[in-house]
Amino acid sequence: MYENLASTGIAGLDFLCGGGIPRGSVVLILCDSGTSQDASALLGMLSLNLLQRGETVLLITTDPPSQTYPQLYAPEITSEALRENRLFYIDLFSSYMGVAETSESNIEIVTRTNDLNHIMYVLKKFRNEKLKGIPFPGMKVTWIYNQFSTTIFSTGDPDKCLHFLWDVKSKVKLLNDLFFTSLNREMHERSVVAAAEHIADTVIELKSFEAKGITKSFITVIKNAGLPCVRVATPYSLKFREREVLIGNDILSSFDSIKTTVTMDAEGSIRSQIIGEFGRITILPAIFLHEIVRKGVEENVIDRIGSVLESAGYRIAYRTIRRLREAFPFAEDELFIRGLDTASLAGWGLVEADMRNAPSMIKVRVKNSIMVQPGKIYKTPICFNFRGIIKGLAEAVYEIPYTVEEVECAACGSENCVFMAKQKI
Repeated sequence: MYENLASTGIAGLDFLCGGGIPRGSVVLILCDSGTSQDASALLGMLSLNLLQRGETVLLITTDPPSQTYPQLYAPEITSEALRENRLFYIDLFSSYMGVAETSESNIEIVTRTNDLNHIMYVLKKFRNEKLKGIPFPGMKVTWIYNQFSTTIFSTGDPDKCLHFLWDVKSKVKLLNDLFFTSLNREMHERSVVAAAEHIADTVIELKSFEAKGITKSFITVIKNAGLPCVRVATPYSLKFREREVLIGNDILSSFDSIKTTVTMDAEGSIRSQIIGEFGRITILPAIFLHEIVRKGVEENVIDRIGSVLESAGYRIAYRTIRRLREAFPFAEDELFIRGLDTASLAGWGLVEADMRNAPSMIKVRVKNSIMVQPGKIYKTPICFNFRGIIKGLAEAVYEIPYTVEEVECAACGSENCVFMAKQKI
């Protein structure tokens, strides 16, 4: 199942999804009035990312084909895909303007746009005749239907629309395709939104909040076809003209880039911007950590560098758990384990915990730690980030102070990294 994951082409979104989206899935992007434009832009960006990878996209559009996102913001990619017969349109717009036929072989005009059975018939017929009606080795097809909310309003029958979504799901699974659409949850009854969420395999939610005159947007992967995913609201920014989506914050990639985020004050204390806003280093690449540790050892400031990394890990873990405990009624031990699972999912290592003596003492083992570099051995333990993460998790879950010691470190030659978290007396 994990080998069948499709990348969205957006690193942060793939991370939140646990690596990608399984083919054969129906993906629902939920939005509100403040993020509806973002949802449309996100679908457009997904289509372009797929086309750039040489895959095939079937756009079901309520806009003129010439006004769809790929045509407007990447005409060169669109033109190439059309020439190679990798981009097709199911046109739900033109018949409203009195146009019933077209000479364009990549466009199929639907004349009965309020008849969902007819639309489904056209989709199946088009997929069977144009794109081979069986799962074809190496052939990757994605259906993108912008604004399912429009269909619900135009037909005036939510139940029929939900049945249509079920039909699409059956076809997509049979062909091992992907299907993306969006739904504005503020425009429909709660029961309709809940049913759509139930039908969809993967649900991605966009929400906006305004505080003190500032609007902030968050993305949450609610579920991903039964796979583990990061179910925590994460800040994002989207620039649709530039085709740019930032989830969390900019990714630092080398020691040089740390110069703009880490400074030393007059008293010799290191301060870092990376320990600020929640989620800021959740997708930090390993090279950053390796370089900062190496430089810290070489310049004899590893204790100060370690303090920054430990503090960063602590703050992220603490805030993550505080959010989780507000949203989910987990028991304390399970909440701690879920927090460790998030670290594993982030690619920081395979993390396991011995909870037999919790909460007074917890033993944590990390296999394949992100801190370990092949052929590089240090004299002292260097997994400062994990020390902070474990301390932050424990103190957020059990609400008592802890000390955390790394008693074995793979970077020092041990088989695994082992930590002991003990309640302060």
